[in-house]
Amino acid sequence: MQNGLSFKNTMSRVGLCYFVLMLVTQALQLAGMTLLRSLLETGWGLWALSYAPLYCIAVPVFILLLQKLVPGTPGTAGSAALTAGGWLRWLVLCLGVTYLFNFVSLGITALLGMLKGGAVQNPLALMQMNSSPLATFLFACVLAPVGEEFLFRKLLYDKIGGYGVRTYVLVGAFLFALFHANLSQLLYAFVLGAVFCYIYAHTGKLRYTILLHVAINTIGTMAAPLFIQYGGIWGTAAVGILVLVSIAAGAVIAARRRWRFPGAAPADGREGEGAQRPAHSFGRALRTPGMLAYTGLCAALILVVTFLT
Repeated sequence: MQNGLSFKNTMSRVGLCYFVLMLVTQALQLAGMTLLRSLLETGWGLWALSYAPLYCIAVPVFILLLQKLVPGTPGTAGSAALTAGGWLRWLVLCLGVTYLFNFVSLGITALLGMLKGGAVQNPLALMQMNSSPLATFLFACVLAPVGEEFLFRKLLYDKIGGYGVRTYVLVGAFLFALFHANLSQLLYAFVLGAVFCYIYAHTGKLRYTILLHVAINTIGTMAAPLFIQYGGIWGTAAVGILVLVSIAAGAVIAARRRWRFPGAAPADGREGEGAQRPAHSFGRALRTPGMLAYTGLCAALILVVTFLT
């Protein structure tokens, strides 16, 4: 009990806060798209109706609730600095896992599409198709990375970092992946979320993960599609080479890296390198009422997107 609450109560309250974040966002987005349907026909309007409810209303409510319900249990974040070369290695690893798990997701959605009798929609791809490049860049490549890194790395670490890096990484990845609420992004969002949490826990610098997130989103939503659209066969070939090289190089980087997961800080305040405390396990965190509520809501949204759109 590091913040006056038990581990179970802390995780449940954290899950409840993210449940409220998702619920308020979805409710306001639905209301906005119903009342302001004409805006859906414009690229800027579609992004605005998606992001304004989140960042103008749901996020402030979430922050107030999180500060009120969850006393901080921050860990002692590392202070390691990333060189330009180190940052580039992380970028290659992130691109590799993004492309690899995207292929897995494509296979899963293709199978589900056969069962459904129609294609499983990718909400992000649909928004890109109906949006201008400038709107896509500002919302998907700038606003989303900055906002999501603050929500799922910084704020979360301040509340549960003291329970150990492994718990923080896994819980952060889980919350981040489900927040996307669709199968197309679920798997690679989990892995990317884990990597971003790991980097933040060891550096204590949000700018590293923000820049990685910006770069990955820009390559995936802007650069690669434009190369394919305007580069002809050579542009398509260049993107194909990028995908294959990223996957291969990312696998080598991940295999050669020494991954460190310091455990929860003991009573004397020193943070140990040993095994994670059983009482602070990832599985136990997910079985708390608040986390179950968040999981249930996101699972329901994923089912709706998969089978009813």
